[in-house]
Amino acid sequence: MDWKIILFLTLFSCILTSTSTPTFAGLGIPLSGANMTVVRIHSPTTNEAQLIKQSETAINELIHKNYTALKRNLDSLIAEVKNAPFKEDKRAHYLTEFSSHTERHRSELNEKIRDLYIRKFPTSKNSDQNHKNASVRINSKIKKAKIQMEKLIEKKRRTLERTIDEKKSHGLLKNCLDFLSRHKKNENCEQQSQ
Repeated sequence: MDWKIILFLTLFSCILTSTSTPTFAGLGIPLSGANMTVVRIHSPTTNEAQLIKQSETAINELIHKNYTALKRNLDSLIAEVKNAPFKEDKRAHYLTEFSSHTERHRSELNEKIRDLYIRKFPTSKNSDQNHKNASVRINSKIKKAKIQMEKLIEKKRRTLERTIDEKKSHGLLKNCLDFLSRHKKNENCEQQSQ
């Protein structure tokens, strides 16, 4: 065979091998195509596994702290309603304050979880199963935490509304009794003056 033909075939083979599409043995046969999937098996490094565990722990702590703080703030508001002297119907004011607490805790939970995901949860270049499982676990915990938070909010809202109604009824009754007491005193004074 002529040396020129051998040189041409060698160069042609090199050109095929250097193309962007992965080829089998430099013969131009694609390794991945429309009906083929390259599966990469990946075991997480120790560092990546630690990061996953740390991010799960951090999110669990965040959920617990947020729930505890929300409960404490709502209980404090309910106690304030119980202990405040009744002067006027402040239902709208207390319900607005209640909504302000709940919205703040909702947004804080979402922001802090997003921040934790960005800072702590490792981004795996490979779609390894451990990484997917951890992500599913964390998302499941976040979903359950949000459901629990909404249940707490609804329970405390009912307690607050009941407390406001009781306070209002008690206040109105007290005002009425005070009025009757003053009226009776005035009658006694008038009788004594006569």
